[in-house]
Amino acid sequence: MAFSLKGRVALIMLSGALLTVLVVLATAYHSLVDDLEQLYSQRQFNATVRAAEQVEQSLASRRLALESMAPQLSDGLQLLPLANLQARLARQPNVTRLFSGGASRI
Repeated sequence: MAFSLKGRVALIMLSGALLTVLVVLATAYHSLVDDLEQLYSQRQFNATVRAAEQVEQSLASRRLALESMAPQLSDGLQLLPLANLQARLARQPNVTRLFSGGASRI
């Protein structure tokens, strides 16, 4: 099947236009994928930072509670007996709330 000169020029121009459209689409697709990956990474980073801040705040609250309770847990020289410690810790609802695993295991 032989094409005329006009037909060949038209076919070459159509092929070039189609190739250009495909290249533009591929470039746009890769740009969108890169943007999506960057957005996802930023969201993951922000979620990690929020979780770390919550953990840090929780640890600071626990440390403050322990620092305020420390003088009450000894007679000045040594730690009080376990029964006395458990009784004192049981009277502290904040300590029980902060250390849900049990404050007597501290």
